[in-house]
Amino acid sequence: YKLTLHHNKLSSLDRDLFYWQEELSYLDLSNNLLTALPPTIFQRTIALRTLDLSNNLIQELPDTLFSKLINVKTLYIASNGLESVSPRLFENTGSIERLRLSNNRLTSVDPETFSQMTYLVDLNLANNLITTLSDGDFKNMSSITVLSLARNQISSIDENVFKNLENINTIDLSGNQITTIHPNYFSRLGKLEILHLDDNHITDIESGSFQGTFKLLYLGLHYNRLSSLRPRLFEDCRELNPLSLSYNHFQDLDRDFFEGLGTLRNLYLDGNQIGGLPGNVFKDMWELRRIDLQNNDIRTIYRDSFYELRDLEDLNLSNNSISSLAEYCFEKLFGLISLDLSDNELVSITSENVFYGLNKLSGIKLSGNSLTDLAESSLTDVLDTLKTLELLKLMFDSTFVTMDQIRNIAEYWIYQNDTPKSYRKDFKESF
Repeated sequence: YKLTLHHNKLSSLDRDLFYWQEELSYLDLSNNLLTALPPTIFQRTIALRTLDLSNNLIQELPDTLFSKLINVKTLYIASNGLESVSPRLFENTGSIERLRLSNNRLTSVDPETFSQMTYLVDLNLANNLITTLSDGDFKNMSSITVLSLARNQISSIDENVFKNLENINTIDLSGNQITTIHPNYFSRLGKLEILHLDDNHITDIESGSFQGTFKLLYLGLHYNRLSSLRPRLFEDCRELNPLSLSYNHFQDLDRDFFEGLGTLRNLYLDGNQIGGLPGNVFKDMWELRRIDLQNNDIRTIYRDSFYELRDLEDLNLSNNSISSLAEYCFEKLFGLISLDLSDNELVSITSENVFYGLNKLSGIKLSGNSLTDLAESSLTDVLDTLKTLELLKLMFDSTFVTMDQIRNIAEYWIYQNDTPKSYRKDFKESF
């Protein structure tokens, strides 16, 4: 049976409180004011499968506290004040599958602490004070699938620390102080699907770092200090989507950065310092659906900057320094639906071929520029498909469409049941 005592003001428990609770399977003592537990309090609760001690004020746990919990599957000790955990604490709890020790003050991982947990699948050590990961810290833990070490102070990682985690699916190392990714950290982790490396101090990812990670689906590298990538770094990441490189220190992009990412669909490069887009920089990335390049320093879009990205649907170039658009610069983006050029430095768009070929475009944002000249001919290729009130407002302000024409377009949208989102509210605000 279950016993829940959470969200009370318990500060201590009698050592015999659960003496006659031999059939107790679920016990929740979370969110109390417990500072310590009697060593024998769980001596008779041998049927216990779930124990939650999280969100208390416990700073130390007796070595023998869990010695009789041979059937426990889930153990939560998160959000206490633990500074260390004795290896003896888990000697007889080899049945544990989920263990949370997050939000404590642990400074290290003792190699023997988890050595008996051969059934452990989920280990959470996030929000502690761990600085180093050493070889052997996770030995005998081949069953583990989810490992979180997020928001610690990790700056040193031995190269083979994860090598025995042959079934690992998710590793979260975000919010640490890692500076370099070495080849042996994750290579050959053939079942790894999710890898969080964001919010570190990473300046270099060595060649071969993702070798053998054939099933990697998500890679978070945002909020680091990367300024370049080694060629073919991701060539084994055939299932990767998305790739987040936002808020790093990229100034230039090289087409070698993205070699091997032919199946990537979503690429995030926002918040860098990118000044230009060389021709064919996204070459062979045929599957791309979204590119986010907002908040950079891009000045010009050239004809071959996005050449032949036929399936691209969403392109965000907002908040850059774009002052000119070359003719045919979006040529062959046949699938593009949304184009954001807002908050740039465009003064005029006069070429009739700027938006050539954008036959599916339904939204274009040009607000926040300094447009004084917008030629009607430049919009010839997109007027039949555009459904954005913002563009209509811009055209109206530029005096080459009348209010009557705008009403006719709006009536056609309504007739086709194809109005923009929040149409009625936005129409009143715009006109």
